[in-house]
Amino acid sequence: MDAHGILYIGIGTVASGPALVDLGKRIELQISKLFDLKDVLLSVCYTQIAQGEKRPLVMVYHLEKTALERIPNLNDLESQITELLETETSPNLAVEVRLYEQIQIYQLNEARDPQIEGILNGGTPGPYAIYAAIEPAAGTDYDLDNWYRQEHLGLVSEVGGFIRTRRYKLRELFTFDISVGQQNENIVPRYLAIHEFQNADYVGGTLTPPTAWSARILQSVRHVDISVYKLLNFSGTRDG
Repeated sequence: MDAHGILYIGIGTVASGPALVDLGKRIELQISKLFDLKDVLLSVCYTQIAQGEKRPLVMVYHLEKTALERIPNLNDLESQITELLETETSPNLAVEVRLYEQIQIYQLNEARDPQIEGILNGGTPGPYAIYAAIEPAAGTDYDLDNWYRQEHLGLVSEVGGFIRTRRYKLRELFTFDISVGQQNENIVPRYLAIHEFQNADYVGGTLTPPTAWSARILQSVRHVDISVYKLLNFSGTRDG
């Protein structure tokens, strides 16, 4: 059974180590109840590799079509989400709840490594991931999509340890910053690519040399947000 979208929970906090993990577990439990996430194909939790990430903990729930359609409108849940967050005592806590629809899966036809083949066949997440969110310039969505499909993903897949890329388009968003007690108006890019890798050799680096198409795309976008994570834990498989 294929996933049709994801529910993304990004947690921003000054907490780290075991305190960060415990905070994530508490929020995950409450979010699961709030959204009735009883038939999730796969739930994944990633944590930051280096200190200083805007969202040091990210939880992603892979949803099949009926589960995706059953998710309530996030604005309708504003009061419940706010109440949930206000019970936490972690200083400067900020949470982003995003609902995405899947637009592309990219992986090699034949894995170069038996471990990568096992991950692909088992439907489990990669040990490392780059979350690349992009908000294109007005009227350039089609060009961004073509760049991914015709050039960029092919180059990314040439890097050792590449497993897969999944691309998404933002459907709904709720952001809240508990430190100021109001909804956060920061720009959240509409397009998200999650690049999964077997090892950390590439993670955090850049593709070289940059191509003319890549330079044009990245110079024209309104906003780019790139975060690097390592797998903390997961349950289930993408195959259901």
